[in-house]
Amino acid sequence: FFHTYKGDVDWVFADHLSFQRPGTLYGDEHGTYGDNQFRFALLSLAACEAALTLPLPDSSPDFPTYGEDVVFIANDWHASLVPIYIASKYRPHGVFMRARSLLVIHNLMHQGIEPSTTFETLGVPGDWYPAVDFVFPEHMRAHELDKGECVNLLKGAIATCDRIVTVSTGFAWEITTPEGGFMLDGLLRSRQFQLGGVTNGIDEDEWNPADDPDIEAGYDD
Repeated sequence: FFHTYKGDVDWVFADHLSFQRPGTLYGDEHGTYGDNQFRFALLSLAACEAALTLPLPDSSPDFPTYGEDVVFIANDWHASLVPIYIASKYRPHGVFMRARSLLVIHNLMHQGIEPSTTFETLGVPGDWYPAVDFVFPEHMRAHELDKGECVNLLKGAIATCDRIVTVSTGFAWEITTPEGGFMLDGLLRSRQFQLGGVTNGIDEDEWNPADDPDIEAGYDD
């Protein structure tokens, strides 16, 4: 971890050799990185451990770390293992019992799907496999011998998180339909009482281009 406290905000960075490479977050000119699942799993586990290990700015012997009174906000499939880890690795051992996890869905189409054989590398207890188990319908399988069995991280987060938020109330409804649910609509309907939408937007006064002092020339069209 690299940790600093600045402007009343904790800034935490996790470093690992798998993060130190040229290209984008997901790949380079040769294609998608083959270890993306591992890299984002490591980031998710680091997020969980940060609350238990990093010191508070005004720490004391009684409250040296953030501890369990925290809310984890997991964005899309990339951080979907955070609520999965909390439910499967920590709470069964009495840790993070008071913590809550919030899954934010921006794009349901990308779900963090990998072959089912990768489950053993996630560090999730074996009896939690049904949480991430996903089977593609026959028409989407590669060949006759393909059983379509996969690990779906976003599915696991939907099943294990405490609340689900999308980028609008309309999108929250859309993903519960067969047309917009990308094969997760049934699961999302089962959690509709934990599902809501918060509309994206900006402060029109603070970000008004007509009188914004931080741009060279104002405009209002």
